[in-house]
Amino acid sequence: MNLNGVENPSFRATIERWMNYRLNAEVASPQYTQAIVGWASAFTTWLTEEGIDTWSEVTRPVLLRYLDVVKALKKADGRPYSNKYRAQILNGIAVFLNEARANEWAEIPPSAQWLKGEKPRPGRSKPRLIGKTTAARLRDPNNLKLVADHDCRLAIRIMAETGLRRKDVCAGITTDGLLDLGDGKWSLIYWNSKAPGEETIPISGELASAITEHVDRKRLLYPGARMLFARDNNDTVITLTIVNKALHDLIEQLDLRDASGNTVKVTPHMFRHQNATDWLENGVPLPVIQKLLGHRSIATTEIYARMSEQKVREEWEQSRAVNHEGNPIYQPGSVEMDAAWVHAFMGGATQALPNGRCGMPCNEECEHANACLYCPLFITTPDYLPVLREQREEHETMMRMAEEAGHQRIVERNRKPFIALTKLIENLERISVQEGEA
Repeated sequence: MNLNGVENPSFRATIERWMNYRLNAEVASPQYTQAIVGWASAFTTWLTEEGIDTWSEVTRPVLLRYLDVVKALKKADGRPYSNKYRAQILNGIAVFLNEARANEWAEIPPSAQWLKGEKPRPGRSKPRLIGKTTAARLRDPNNLKLVADHDCRLAIRIMAETGLRRKDVCAGITTDGLLDLGDGKWSLIYWNSKAPGEETIPISGELASAITEHVDRKRLLYPGARMLFARDNNDTVITLTIVNKALHDLIEQLDLRDASGNTVKVTPHMFRHQNATDWLENGVPLPVIQKLLGHRSIATTEIYARMSEQKVREEWEQSRAVNHEGNPIYQPGSVEMDAAWVHAFMGGATQALPNGRCGMPCNEECEHANACLYCPLFITTPDYLPVLREQREEHETMMRMAEEAGHQRIVERNRKPFIALTKLIENLERISVQEGEA
């Protein structure tokens, strides 16, 4: 950590002493310690510029002046920093000053501190979503095979399917954490780092098989290790940085892009937000989602409920949904769209299908299973184009094989959905082009 910018020897010596104390005591991560050192260095550089040369001159009025400096900080592009980041800076400096004072490394006046309510309030940021299509592609085991590191591959898959936190996955699962409940039901035991204690979460049989294979591999590599993601016999677990890098590389290999053509930005924690929102949309009760996320307080889980309708409606309106004939359903901003939204959100349009959504109200029952492509209530969007193209290809393959074998009845059975899918895909591709030009 470079302190060359701190010209005052007394200030620099205190920062170095605090830094060594923090690193040796391991009371915080090296990354957080480095961040505070950077903030403290900037603070002491400002003190020197203000003509303040000793710690005893760092009074409360001085801190209030620096509060205004931090509030005025801007990024390189001229945009202001968020309240959350400004609060992090001030909290980090406060930690440094308090510990330097308590350990008598510097004669900082006891009154030199910011009072509650003076620092910017970070507020609670809204959960960031990945998007259903992108999330599905990142969960696909076949796509995950592109991740060469076995630990990263399985860690990403567990986070993508369960929504568990990175730390709880990478450092909270042991090789004996798999629970076979019988009848094809599996659960995974993990250590909840936010509300310390063991928790369980349901998982699929396919994920259970992947974990079993990983356990066998891990026990061969490191017989003395107990952690699922151990990197040696001493149970040194995989770092979050490595997992983040693997996820970033996977996104680039899959060439996942947003509507503007930019590579999507996904962090492992965003799977947690996406899963919670999807569960809520699919009618999973809030207390169940609370249990799945390992929240101690349901108030934390209610964040998703509060943002769900607004977020889902925004996505619904922007998705340019079309009906089974490939025609747009409603014009944005119209009374019809507003009325349709009530049906969609409160009714059954949030019932997900593999290739779209069902627009049937929740108090009605469907008598025509698997006939969605010809159903007037069927709704789909450009997000489902990869699935629809795959379905069309399957029907085309079936027709070709049936023709070669002389099974005309099978040919005709597949021709109808093939034609319907072709029409849908053409209309959705046209909409995608229009959105790209907008």
